[in-house]
Amino acid sequence: MRRTFLLFLLAISLTFSLSTAHARSLDAVPAPTPPPSTPIKANVTPKANFLGSIDYFKYGIGIRGGMLFVPEFFLNGLFFSESSGVVNGGFQVEFILRSAGDFEYAFGAGWHNLTFANGTDSKGSPIPHIFLNKGDSPSEREIVENSLSYIALDVRFIKHFPFHRHVSFFLGGGIGLGITLGQITRTDTLPTGASYENWKKDPVNNPVPAIRCPAGCKLNTSMPDNKNIDDGGRREGRVPPVLPILDLVLGFSFPIHERFDVRVMGGVGAPKLFWWSLAMHVFF
Repeated sequence: MRRTFLLFLLAISLTFSLSTAHARSLDAVPAPTPPPSTPIKANVTPKANFLGSIDYFKYGIGIRGGMLFVPEFFLNGLFFSESSGVVNGGFQVEFILRSAGDFEYAFGAGWHNLTFANGTDSKGSPIPHIFLNKGDSPSEREIVENSLSYIALDVRFIKHFPFHRHVSFFLGGGIGLGITLGQITRTDTLPTGASYENWKKDPVNNPVPAIRCPAGCKLNTSMPDNKNIDDGGRREGRVPPVLPILDLVLGFSFPIHERFDVRVMGGVGAPKLFWWSLAMHVFF
């Protein structure tokens, strides 16, 4: 009986010892290290330019050339009974700064011609440009000679509306200053009756009826001038040294490559009343 009790105690002791040792061995094993956490990247895509490309070229340089129009019917409708229109050209260099998206600033400098549309008679001499203010009598006609042009310094604000990778409509406006060059001279004329009407119908084959006012005749003073009058009645008109530049611009851009585009544009403004131009730009 005693032997059986001792064997029972021995079994309990061994069981307790083994369980304790197993528990200590489990405590000694280090816990597995969790894998390093991977940061979650924000799903942000760089904004593409109007070409649809992530490669973005912010600056550009280019050249623009075109024609400007001040129609005779417009001058006659508002200011004169008789006049000559302006059809001439000019050019401009540009520096373009693109902001994010489809907006850009275009800083320009150029030269534009404001002389009248020219014509010649049968002898090759220039046909004079006859002007008559609204409300004046025919005896108040003047020969106006114009050598005006101006240097333009302006900035344009352009917004693109792309509808194809290689075609974009754009709209904008511009402001600036024009430094005037040249002058306007005015010479009084004497009416010549029927010969003047014949000259209007066929100026090439009819002699010019408008002649310079001889010394001592009454000069036309309906327009201000600087009173620089010579014996033939020829005097300089007053021209402002600086002209304001205002433009409304619209057109199409054709991005042939991310670094190169061609643009066709036109608009209205002052001193160019109506105009159109072709431009090319390189971006970097």
